[in-house]
Amino acid sequence: DVEMHEARARHLGAVETHAKSSGGSMHYQQGAWVYGDYEVAEGVSDPVECAKVCEADAECFHWNFHVTLNKCDKKRRNGGLDSDKSDWIMGHASRWSGEL
Repeated sequence: DVEMHEARARHLGAVETHAKSSGGSMHYQQGAWVYGDYEVAEGVSDPVECAKVCEADAECFHWNFHVTLNKCDKKRRNGGLDSDKSDWIMGHASRWSGEL
């Protein structure tokens, strides 16, 4: 779907620009972290803010942002990556060690 691809490209570009300009090492990629549901972050309209909301919450280890619905889901430690979810962008909080 053209709309979804354009939205994903736009949102990925925004995250990349933020990561470069902030000098940080914010993790992000296409896909979704499945399972580990924690809560929906209401009022978040872009993946950069979604990452910031997750980073500020000690219970959040991963975040998912839906590129056409502008939905931010915060995730706990458990679960795993599904890189086939092309309508999502996901990332890890800096507290994520890579171990379940």
